[in-house]
Amino acid sequence: MASSTPIDAEEEQDPIAYGSGESLMARGENELHKHVALRVEAALGRSLPQVEVRFENVCISADIVMKDTTQTQIEIPTIANVIKMGVLQISSKKHVVKKQILRDVSGVFKPKTMTLILGQPGSGKSTLMKLLSGRFSARKSIVLEGEVVYNGIPRHTLLTRLPQIVSYVAQDDNHLPTLSVKETLEFAHACNGGGLLKRDEEHLRHGDMAENQAALNAAHDMYKHYPDIIIRQLGLEKCQSTAVGDAMLRGVSGGERKRVTTGEMAFGNKFVMMMDEISTGLDSASTFDIVSTQRSLAKTFGKTVVISLLQPSPEVFSLFDNVLLLNDGYVMYHGPCNEVLGYFEKLGFKCPPDRDVADFLMDLSTSKQRPYEVGAVPRMVVEFADAFKKSDIHKQYGMQMGEYMLSVYGVPTEKYWLWYGIGFLVASYVVFMMLSCLVLEYWRYESLENISFDVEDGDADKIVAPATDNYTPIKTPKVCTLNREERATISVAHSGEKNFVPVTLTLKDLWYSVPDPLNPKQTIDLLKGISGFALPGTITALMGSSGAGKTTLMD
Repeated sequence: MASSTPIDAEEEQDPIAYGSGESLMARGENELHKHVALRVEAALGRSLPQVEVRFENVCISADIVMKDTTQTQIEIPTIANVIKMGVLQISSKKHVVKKQILRDVSGVFKPKTMTLILGQPGSGKSTLMKLLSGRFSARKSIVLEGEVVYNGIPRHTLLTRLPQIVSYVAQDDNHLPTLSVKETLEFAHACNGGGLLKRDEEHLRHGDMAENQAALNAAHDMYKHYPDIIIRQLGLEKCQSTAVGDAMLRGVSGGERKRVTTGEMAFGNKFVMMMDEISTGLDSASTFDIVSTQRSLAKTFGKTVVISLLQPSPEVFSLFDNVLLLNDGYVMYHGPCNEVLGYFEKLGFKCPPDRDVADFLMDLSTSKQRPYEVGAVPRMVVEFADAFKKSDIHKQYGMQMGEYMLSVYGVPTEKYWLWYGIGFLVASYVVFMMLSCLVLEYWRYESLENISFDVEDGDADKIVAPATDNYTPIKTPKVCTLNREERATISVAHSGEKNFVPVTLTLKDLWYSVPDPLNPKQTIDLLKGISGFALPGTITALMGSSGAGKTTLMD
């Protein structure tokens, strides 16, 4: 009797239907990834390609110009003051200070693993991820030292092709605001080929005819409907027809926009995935779902996933295999997540049972570490870094294993155009300031617009007198001086008493609807019968998941 293969065992269950993103995701993302990975590996005749990232003794420093606070004065931003400050900045001697961003950082990110990068703001997390993903801009004021290799190949030999191997999700959300969520993801998919590339298709020829055809069908259908799959994985079904928006154009919420940023970089056959602060604006449940998806990709497709988070929940922390702890550019720990508590306990730090592991690690080497101290412990960041270099975990992980775009639109690139622009701005400032002064000087409202009505002579006194008492036309001092027979008197209250009027806010059955972009005759209800209240002297918390309508209610 012939032995059954994993593909045969899978076929005995309910098969995954092709044809749409909904049918592919019917059994969940984990089953879809296993379904495709098994068939592709059978057609390849080997395991899927994998990339190991190794970096040793990486140091990055930058020259920063410090501002002299003694010469800084708060002045009105007039033309004279701006010119004076510009001349002072040019003529004054610049005070340059060398800042060390990364200090002797070493580590390795292995395939099929999830690595969490933890650290306080300014510890060097983004700099390290940009360097490893090929997005780090080299300047004369920046000094880079150390060695970075990808499967043993040095970084400088792969620098031009790194974006094809490593994806990077930045902290900032940079989108075309007028495009909808689905259009944005489809555009990103089209920029990465829009389907299975021919070079990848040619590799699926090393199995028998049935295995090759099964792999081609699975890969073609998954890449064809990949935008719909990403939308369902990130929970963007309800807002896929809504504009992404930005600070000037209203669109999806901040958490949904962050998920769109994550989905944009999911396209393309990248072997290493770097994600920088993807949980900004997301609730814990959404963050857990996104990290779970990345874990499924890492385990089934052999990808190397590195994610930077600020305050992950215990459930999210448990999804990672390794953790890299940075502080002030030093590596305090880099190793398995299940050994981190034991490592710091040997150094004299005990994590309380009611304290999250991630929060405990973030408090180390700060003033908040005292409640965890047991005996003599290191206090400075340098002491933590030295202690980690002497540990067995460090020894184990240290082992082997823009001008072209301007010319397209006909924009000049010569530097003297900068001075033309400055001159134009100065001239525009003078002209518009003169126009504003003229308008404010000669165009004034003489009086309020009142409603006039006809009255009989006998009732004129009865009607006009109350109206005069209640509604007094306002005249400016400029108008009063034009009339010599009238005088303007301004009464000033000398009482120091301050009056505060308490305000109670109540909401009852509040509905808010907008037209449906797909069907203008129908509407989408953003707020559905909201009722509530806010009392004076109290603080009311407005809570809800991403896209629940918090911003809409406050607007």
